Amino acid sequence: MHILAWTLLALALVVWSGVIYGGMVILAEAASRAESASTAEQQSDRLAYAQRLSALAVDTKAQRERLDTLTHADIVTAVNIIEAAGKDLGVSVHVSNAIPVADGSQSLPGGVQLQAIVFIVEATGSYASLTRLVSAFERLSLPSTVDQVELEYNKNADTKAVSWRLSARIRVLTTAVSS
Repeated sequence: MHILAWTLLALALVVWSGVIYGGMVILAEAASRAESASTAEQQSDRLAYAQRLSALAVDTKAQRERLDTLTHADIVTAVNIIEAAGKDLGVSVHVSNAIPVADGSQSLPGGVQLQAIVFIVEATGSYASLTRLVSAFERLSLPSTVDQVELEYNKNADTKAVSWRLSARIRVLTTAVSS
């Protein structure tokens, strides 16, 4: 009887060891499946992201090429476009300065530098023609903004002619300027 008790105890220990081992195997298998599922989901997400990025690159190719063309305008071309806006409206426009903005440089992908240049523009004419000119400056075919506009009333006492003087600061972004 004594041997039977020890044998049953040993058998119970073996059975419990088997139950514990089986439980650990089941937990390890569940963790492995969860990790596999997580890895598969991450790979699926990466693939979907890569496909969206590729589609976006294809969809925006024409716009990116146009933007590259627009931002590659050199200073002389920008001045000609600004002065042509005045000529189209019958207003004499003079660009007096082109000033690189000190903190206006930004690195783009591919090592290209995008530089901001401020042009000081002066013109004279009637109030209506100068307001149309400012509107034309806001729609230039360049990546630009009109930073400042000053309109000054001038009355010539000799001829009694009424005219206005315009002074504007136009910021243009370009990649054609090296810092």
